[in-house]
Amino acid sequence: MGMWISLVSFLAVIVSGILLISAAIKKRPKKRLGFILCGSVILFFAGAILSPSNLTLSVISPEIQTDETGKATIEGEATADAVLTINGETVKNSKGSFSYTVHLNDATEQQVVVKAALNDQKKEQEVLIKPSKEFVAYLEAEKAEKELIKQVETALALAESKPTQKNYDEAATLVHSLSKTYDDYDQRLAVLQDHLQIASALEKAEQSLSRTDLEAAAKLVAATSSTKTEFEDRLASLQTKVEEKETQAKLQAQATKAVEKAEAEPTEANLASRSEEH
Repeated sequence: MGMWISLVSFLAVIVSGILLISAAIKKRPKKRLGFILCGSVILFFAGAILSPSNLTLSVISPEIQTDETGKATIEGEATADAVLTINGETVKNSKGSFSYTVHLNDATEQQVVVKAALNDQKKEQEVLIKPSKEFVAYLEAEKAEKELIKQVETALALAESKPTQKNYDEAATLVHSLSKTYDDYDQRLAVLQDHLQIASALEKAEQSLSRTDLEAAAKLVAATSSTKTEFEDRLASLQTKVEEKETQAKLQAQATKAVEKAEAEPTEANLASRSEEH
């Protein structure tokens, strides 16, 4: 509608302008023609306002490389009132400018379609998103990390089921070779290390049957946050053995003292006591 008004009024401007010039030359009345000319100009601009805008669409670059994390930003310009979509998703049109971020999940190139629509007009442009070398390296590192995590899980499970120093060392080496810090793995290693320290202290006490070693092992068991049942059973058994050893040592000391006394003072009572000891 607006386009037809502009066209008719433009022709009216030309005709009325020619007639106005002719009237001026021939010195005829010009007032009526002046009104017609002014009205035609007004109608021309009104038609221009009512005429639909021509749809425009352009992107800054039809080919974009991602950053090291796989992100790429599509930027471009379009008619201010146009409705924009990229891969079917509506994109905000900021007074004729737009921006949209694409995130690749792998090293495969992705073809993105930018579409613009205004009234019955439609336009579209394709943008190729390419993975950068940095992003490909990042993906390879992530893949290697996942494979290493599988090895860590296997090594930790083995060390937890069979808590030996060898199994612990192998699991710890794998955990420390990871590129990131994982609190769960560090915590599991700490529990394993605690377990090994207690086991070592108990083994030492079981070999020496020393009260000092027993108390050192008991202190570690009391301080641990892991399951204590196994350790407490061993401590109870060890406690009995240490007490038996101490009782035997006390009796042995008494016997030795009696013998020494009998030898130093050979009285009938001491000799009798010595005979009883034997």
